[in-house]
Amino acid sequence: MSRSFLATLALAFAVGLGWGLWYLWHEPPPAAVPPPPVVVQTQPVGNGQPIPPQPVAPSPEPPAPPVNPQADPALVALTFAERFGTYTTDLPYENYQSVRGLTTSSYQANLEAAAASALPVPVEVYRSVTVRALATEVVEQAAEVATVRVRVQREDRLARDGASVTTYPTLAVHLQEAVGSWYVEGAVWLTKQTGG
Repeated sequence: MSRSFLATLALAFAVGLGWGLWYLWHEPPPAAVPPPPVVVQTQPVGNGQPIPPQPVAPSPEPPAPPVNPQADPALVALTFAERFGTYTTDLPYENYQSVRGLTTSSYQANLEAAAASALPVPVEVYRSVTVRALATEVVEQAAEVATVRVRVQREDRLARDGASVTTYPTLAVHLQEAVGSWYVEGAVWLTKQTGG
């Protein structure tokens, strides 16, 4: 064999080996997998012709109507009783401010006047009252007025680390309706029953 033939053969072998290695290291990207075919079964109608499938778009949910939290006089009375009855001497008369928005403007003005005319609370005296509503009873409801009794659990604490006294009073809440919302126009504590 001649030298040129062996050189050509070696060159061809080297090129083939190089191409083979390049192919192994540089695999072509995987082919895209087509989605599976959609099979639609149709039912023949009276004339034997199938009904063509109709696309069904999901119907959008209608937006929920806005909820008016003051549309229920019992719920307004319950919320009012918890906020109005809960207070501490660290923030005197803050409970009167916390019911703003639940009360008529005239009743809110009465509460603010009572807070302004009250004697200041001595710094060395501490008292906290926590009220939790237990039950409501609508005793009267007409077109624009309602009276709701709210039975509460009232925990009175006379010292920061002292024992507490629990009672179960009832608050009568008088409400007035205006444009679909109920507002407190007065409230009176009816009973104070000692708890166990």
